[in-house]
Amino acid sequence: MRTTILVLGLSALTATAQKLPQPSPSAIWSQSLGLTEISADYSRPSAKGRIIFGELVPYGELWRTGANRATIVRFSTEVEINRIPVAAGSYSLLTIPGKTEWTVIFNRDTTLAGTDNYDRAKDVLRTTVKSKPCAFTETFTFEMTDLSSTAAHLKLQWAETSVSVPVKVEVRKRAQQNIEKAIAEQPGDWRVYRNAANYYHNEGIQFPKAVEYIDRSIELKSDSWYSHWLRAQLLYKIKKTAEAKKAADKAIELGEAQAAKDGSTFGYKAVMEGEMKGWK
Repeated sequence: MRTTILVLGLSALTATAQKLPQPSPSAIWSQSLGLTEISADYSRPSAKGRIIFGELVPYGELWRTGANRATIVRFSTEVEINRIPVAAGSYSLLTIPGKTEWTVIFNRDTTLAGTDNYDRAKDVLRTTVKSKPCAFTETFTFEMTDLSSTAAHLKLQWAETSVSVPVKVEVRKRAQQNIEKAIAEQPGDWRVYRNAANYYHNEGIQFPKAVEYIDRSIELKSDSWYSHWLRAQLLYKIKKTAEAKKAADKAIELGEAQAAKDGSTFGYKAVMEGEMKGWK
């Protein structure tokens, strides 16, 4: 009878199992950097009145950098972390916190629940960065700051301590490859050429080549006011001011015609005219 009661009791517990909130909830974070996707899968412990670094997380000891399991970071392309190349892939992120500097480790073993089975031979990167005091942060936070098209900082912050690791990615070579591939695959698509010209314009590079691309785009589609405006800006960059002004006038003409057709006002005209005032 006791055995039967025990089995029934266990069955009742299983049947009424509940999903309850985690003390350190999981989070997924992602960020585009140039043509690279960077993401992290981690858990977020909270301070809850405890002294974190130096007590809960001892100095000089390996930390899984979060809770529940080691933080996993993924890179869609090769990156450079603190000037050290790291191949595309998924890695466990572990750290050794110190009073003034931390050791940051990327390890190829992504199955680590904690640090017990950590194997230093599987490290792909081990680097040292300075830690900084910060405004109190209750919950462990992982983010990317100081973004540009090619660089950023991978930032860890908790309690009153912040650590940033510089990250760089190669963009221009991949962008050029993408441009060439798109043109080869879609030679009759006006947008492919305009996108390429716009990229060069935004990056401040290869203006003569950008003019070639925007001219080809306009050959394929001549009624886009933005294409003519982009052409005007590029011509000005290569010191063909008279041609640039003509292209800008054409852009305004097309923009106003399109707005009139839509029953609206061409609002971008003032911006264009304002920029043209500085063209000498």
